Amino acid sequence: MPDGYELVKKVWGYERQIANFKHEGYCGKILTVIPGFQCSIHFHAVKHETFFVVRGSLCVMLYDIPLNMRMAAVTDPTSLDHDKLRQPYPKVLETHEKLTIEPFQAHKFWCMGGHAGELAEFIEFSTYDNEADSYRITSSGALNHEL
Repeated sequence: MPDGYELVKKVWGYERQIANFKHEGYCGKILTVIPGFQCSIHFHAVKHETFFVVRGSLCVMLYDIPLNMRMAAVTDPTSLDHDKLRQPYPKVLETHEKLTIEPFQAHKFWCMGGHAGELAEFIEFSTYDNEADSYRITSSGALNHEL
């Protein structure tokens, strides 16, 4: 673990996981997003997250999963019909802005990359990060603006 954190490489950049304590119920990590890539559309049934941007600009696309679709979403997230999700809405976060994401609020994010090669970096404060509570509707990959 370099410098007191675990480095987790992702398609869209990387995470520096500083704390993730199951019994204490919290997680803290710094996420770095490179221009030209986006994370998967995903949601958590339990996890509650707050993003705080420390560098660059981050766009987060939010999708509300209706109550009557939540059980099916947990069983098979890839079967979700995008047309039945509530209208997605983007939130652009600049340096020193924050956004809270509730359980069952699907989301994806990408770096706005205003200047050539400019990264976006944000801190995630959340409840315990359990991989089994990450439900991916799409895969991470090259940036596209399809909703």
